[in-house]
Amino acid sequence: MNEINIELSNAYISLLKGIIIKENKEKIWDTILNYRNQIEDYFRQLGLTLKLYEEEGYCYLQQIEDDEANNLLKLVPKTQLSLHLSLLLVSLRKYMLESTANGDEKIVISKEEIFIKMKNYLKETSNEIRQEKEITSYIKKIEEMKFIRKLKNSDNKYEILRLLASFVDAQWLDDLNKCILEYKEYIEKGGGIEDEEGI
Repeated sequence: MNEINIELSNAYISLLKGIIIKENKEKIWDTILNYRNQIEDYFRQLGLTLKLYEEEGYCYLQQIEDDEANNLLKLVPKTQLSLHLSLLLVSLRKYMLESTANGDEKIVISKEEIFIKMKNYLKETSNEIRQEKEITSYIKKIEEMKFIRKLKNSDNKYEILRLLASFVDAQWLDDLNKCILEYKEYIEKGGGIEDEEGI
């Protein structure tokens, strides 16, 4: 196997494993850019499309949704999120929109700010330590999904990555916003989110 094939194979495998972020995998990123057409043709045969955001520096594979591809086995299953994670993503996306409108290029949020936003959707409790541990587990999951990353030399501040914007689009926000209004009414009446059903 020659060097070019090794590079392409590594690019294929990396894309099938998940999201590619330029600064984390510069060699793979360069290969994807150099052989973009070949890579797109390869994955098209598998019912996948390459979503590449060159300016933002990330890319990933997405299942093609059309009649022809419906009979293909799914290589990239849709991720089902719990309600808590969905609400956290929406909160971060709104924060991103507000920060971008203010001209911020690097969008940073503290863990304390996330706690405050999430507590609006949770039942009031006398055990705040337990609740904050619960929210911390959601933050860790979002970090694993590469929507945020912890700042260097900081234990409680995170950068919100641009990848979030492509995942949580306007339609996604609109649909969940309708649900949020209903949940807020429910919370005001003394209820709270207790289930983990996916969105």
